[in-house]
Amino acid sequence: MHRSFGITRAAIGLAQGIVLYFLDAAFEAKTWPATDALVFAPLVLVSVFVPTVAVAAIGNLRPRNFAIWTVAATVILAGLGAYDILRDPGGAVDIFQALLNGTRPRGVPSITLWLIVPVGLFIAQALIVSGDADRKFMAGYGRYFDIAWKHGVQIVLAALFLGAFWLLLWLGAAIFKLINIDVLAELIAKRWFALPASTFVIACAILITDVQAGIVRGVRTLTLTLLSWLMPLMAAMTVAFLAALVFTGLEPLLSTRRATAVLLFAGAALVLLLNAAYQDGPGEQQVARILRYAGTATAVALTPLVAIAAYAVALRVEQYGWTPERVVAVACVVVAACYALGYLLAALKSPQWLKWIEPTNILAAFVVLAVMLALLSPMADPARIAVADQVARLESGRISPEKFDYQFLRFRSGRYGVEALARLRAKQDGPDAARIAERANAIWCRTVAAWMLAPERMVETAAYPAC
Repeated sequence: MHRSFGITRAAIGLAQGIVLYFLDAAFEAKTWPATDALVFAPLVLVSVFVPTVAVAAIGNLRPRNFAIWTVAATVILAGLGAYDILRDPGGAVDIFQALLNGTRPRGVPSITLWLIVPVGLFIAQALIVSGDADRKFMAGYGRYFDIAWKHGVQIVLAALFLGAFWLLLWLGAAIFKLINIDVLAELIAKRWFALPASTFVIACAILITDVQAGIVRGVRTLTLTLLSWLMPLMAAMTVAFLAALVFTGLEPLLSTRRATAVLLFAGAALVLLLNAAYQDGPGEQQVARILRYAGTATAVALTPLVAIAAYAVALRVEQYGWTPERVVAVACVVVAACYALGYLLAALKSPQWLKWIEPTNILAAFVVLAVMLALLSPMADPARIAVADQVARLESGRISPEKFDYQFLRFRSGRYGVEALARLRAKQDGPDAARIAERANAIWCRTVAAWMLAPERMVETAAYPAC
């Protein structure tokens, strides 16, 4: 790898840490840009993720494609960060402070973004780097496999390298403390050192693992080989579970109220283990007979597992309506169904052993990206869908005003819930309009009093014009 790429990566990592330090200092001091949430949240997302994406991509993408991908990632992350604030400007607790008191709204991206964005960027980066390497939009499956697992191993090794770096620094500080020298201990406690040092070390780790590609490939092969031999165990348990359902029925499963989540996690484990055994295709390596049988069983068993998960969540939606959790569950079911149907066809129709897994995995990667973007945008915002459905159930009389969860609107659905609660307070027509308005007004006033005022300043809610 060209020396200039290494210097550029190290410089990007160092610059990233410096930017993060200044953003952190602004947040602590409550100065701009931290005082403007619509600016601060996008800046945080872009500063955390885009340099890391750039460090991993530089040298692996042609300059034009590198520039396009970096700009596109910046724009998408900035948009997601801005929408995250617009949909919930004050967070779950202090939204009234933001809307009624005019205080500084939340400027830190939500936990949802921190969980979903890295996964989306990982998938997108693997697709883009693979396509660039093969010089076409759709790369060969072997290329996708190699790039994706390479990036995955790099992330793990970079995390371990960062952990070892800080462990050694703390050990060094402890050694110097033995002779009453606290300089190193004081240094590593400073954020102006800790943040740039950490991002610099991560950039160096990615550089080293790129240079030592053989080591990364060896770690990958060993990891996948070990995982593949867990597949027969998981396949046997899944087949036994499906057979047991014939005798127990679905009632015990559905009564747990967590059937969908458990089944989807089991399905994800099956997909991971099956791909660990398949790797980049049997043409590249010989697969043991027991793994072939277990792989075929896994590919077939995945469909009924996902079907039961879909039925379980559909039943809850029919009974109790949409909630943000159920919207996310359905999105996961959609992704799982892509894998399940594709793997079923691979088991029944592939000319070679599970050959159709390859196009299924590629298609599923694009589906995952589309689903993630939909969930994080107004298109399929779980809070928007849940609020609209629950309010419709209330206004249609499917749920009584006494049993309706007004707290959900107030605390757990962001701007959409607060706006819906405000509309319900002014409701004058429709079934039970007066009771709905009374209860909506009561919860609005009670939460204003509880969250806006300190105990020593508590007054009657009638003192508020809004109440």
